[in-house]
Amino acid sequence: MPSRFAPEPPFRHDQPQRTAVLLCNLGTPDAPTAPAVRRYLAQFLGDDRVVEIPRIAWLPILHGIILRTRPAKSAAKYATVWHEKDGSPLQHWSARQALLLQRVGHGPAAMGAREALEIATLGGARVLGRDDIGALAPGMSADFVAFDMSGVGYAGAGHDPVAALVFCTPTDVSTSVINGRVVVRDGHLLTADLPRVLTRHRELARTLFERAAGH
Repeated sequence: MPSRFAPEPPFRHDQPQRTAVLLCNLGTPDAPTAPAVRRYLAQFLGDDRVVEIPRIAWLPILHGIILRTRPAKSAAKYATVWHEKDGSPLQHWSARQALLLQRVGHGPAAMGAREALEIATLGGARVLGRDDIGALAPGMSADFVAFDMSGVGYAGAGHDPVAALVFCTPTDVSTSVINGRVVVRDGHLLTADLPRVLTRHRELARTLFERAAGH
């Protein structure tokens, strides 16, 4: 029976030694929600290269217990680190590290801003096994962000706004639409009472500081 895994590349002992950096990312959910995490875990934990327990024993555990109880708990944890404009931090920083390593090792022409953007969008969709995200097109999920490039933070970037957004740390997003729902408009988050959240955050931070200081 042929292997479904790619074979090892040919190697000769007289080949010159090379140093490489291998970036491995086993995936990430496409949103910090229980349904998205359930899809991700089903794919991730259903891969026999990740879990080597015989499938006849593992799949009932995965689908009968884990996928019924874990997604909601994991989604709550993902939500604490999810970025409103960058999305999954694992996907964002993996793409950024790949971009910077290519440019450090092979020069600025090794990978351009648009190639990095494609890795983060269309490439991210392929990693997730999704054909409804990663691009703006009819029939796709309406997920996109928009940035106001008129501010001082983007001064001088008008000749190549894509490069400015990819290579530099973007300022606050102006508009964010997730699955057709506007969650940020004119830089203001619409899905939470931000002043109340910030007030509660300051209270908790002060409590933690006082406990740490022994007050």
